[in-house]
Amino acid sequence: MALILMTFSCVGEYDNGNDNDLITGHEYPKEPTDIDKPLVQPSDMSVRSTWQKPNDVLRCLGNLNRKVVADIGAGTGYFSFLFMASPTEKVIAIEIEQSQLDTIQSNLDAATGFDKKTKDKLELRLVSTDNPNLKDEEVDLVFISNTYPFIENKIDYLKIVKKGMKTKGRICIVDYKMKKLPKIFPPTDERLPLYEVENQLEEAGFKHIYTNDQLLDFQYIVIAEKE
Repeated sequence: MALILMTFSCVGEYDNGNDNDLITGHEYPKEPTDIDKPLVQPSDMSVRSTWQKPNDVLRCLGNLNRKVVADIGAGTGYFSFLFMASPTEKVIAIEIEQSQLDTIQSNLDAATGFDKKTKDKLELRLVSTDNPNLKDEEVDLVFISNTYPFIENKIDYLKIVKKGMKTKGRICIVDYKMKKLPKIFPPTDERLPLYEVENQLEEAGFKHIYTNDQLLDFQYIVIAEKE
């Protein structure tokens, strides 16, 4: 059931935007930080990890110590479980389908690598398609993986998301590149060009937009900050 992974930070400590390499120079530090901890994942990790490269994604988020994370479009809990195994304070798995939340709960119940304290970090939240139902300044990190192109009225949605983020909080969007990809991935009409994501984040009022379209083979990573 469980697969053990090791992760290192690639943008310095996640310190909510203060003195972070992501903000000051977009450089990757040479040394790992204290996010170097074993992580546990649901059963789909062994297949998906070959292309998703969760280690590489997490290292770009830096130190999650005592952070509250909202995983929008959590699916089966793939990244939610990774966030739970990190030194986070709380993880909110957000979905528009109850069946997906039921799957996450089933995976969690079956997981042997989490103690009760770790399992208690997770909150399952059923929401509408146009609102993630975040409380004002509730979270430090909003994470959206393989979901963003399906969100309608993206600018309005991002503005709602921003209200739910703490000052200096960050949003991270991971999605598929607009290039020829293996057939297992979504078709081009279900993807979004990187520049459009950048423009939409800027229009929604986010700052310090950082992009990386080289780290992953099939996906780009975009991180931005709420000032």
